[in-house]
Amino acid sequence: MINKKNIISVTRINSLTGFLLLIIPTYWTLFLLSNGLPENKYLIIFTLGAFFMRAAGCVVNDILDKDIDIFVERTNQRPIATGALSVKEAKIILVFLLIIPFILLFYLKHITVIFCLIALLLTMLYPLAKRYIKVPQSLLGIAFSFNILIVGIELQEKISLEVLLLFIANFFWILAYDTQYAMNDLKDDLKLGINSSATFLGTKVNLFISIFQFLFIFFIWLTMSTSFNDDLYLYFLILSLCFFIFQSIMTEKGLIKKRHLFHLNPVVGFLILVAIITQKI
Repeated sequence: MINKKNIISVTRINSLTGFLLLIIPTYWTLFLLSNGLPENKYLIIFTLGAFFMRAAGCVVNDILDKDIDIFVERTNQRPIATGALSVKEAKIILVFLLIIPFILLFYLKHITVIFCLIALLLTMLYPLAKRYIKVPQSLLGIAFSFNILIVGIELQEKISLEVLLLFIANFFWILAYDTQYAMNDLKDDLKLGINSSATFLGTKVNLFISIFQFLFIFFIWLTMSTSFNDDLYLYFLILSLCFFIFQSIMTEKGLIKKRHLFHLNPVVGFLILVAIITQKI
């Protein structure tokens, strides 16, 4: 019998931040492309898909990183790294996690299924990226943004301009918040020779986080100006920009811990979601 505590730890279901950062852009796209409220069918399919795929990605990550995690302060107590959970047990958990997403594929169009399989491949490859790519967060940016393309293909059977702009916006948002996340492991990554955007950008890391955040706001603005005639969304973009400036000031003054920066990001995601919903309903 696999210990329940180890299942919770390896799947990260006790931490909602990662799930929220995956599902919120999905909701952006669903509301943006729907006339009024999205169909309940799609809300259920994409919410369940995001939840189980995020958990599956965490398991894959811990399996592939088990020999690295033990040497990193933030991850050295993960169950696979410590041996509390065997790789075989982790693979069993992974199989069970993939059952629901597999079933959900039968409710989607054939072209959408192809995009889902590409997303699955990217999810499985991401943990290896830090070994071969200087900025592995760029692959995460593509993988975590693929849900936007999946929704666009399912609802429109094409990748429209607004979907493409939203994809690019989310890519830069991911670069920003996952670079913040990588800063927690900077010392250990440098010691172990592990690639990350934080090690690559060095002393300019905070500057580039701000640039990524600005580009995110810019492409969100392009998306909304393309989609909406009313300028109400601008107030939410200004609030999001103020939030990023607040983050930057608090970081520069050392008033907020690095590990907390990452967990604040869903706030911006919700602001953008409310901006879209107010325009569509």
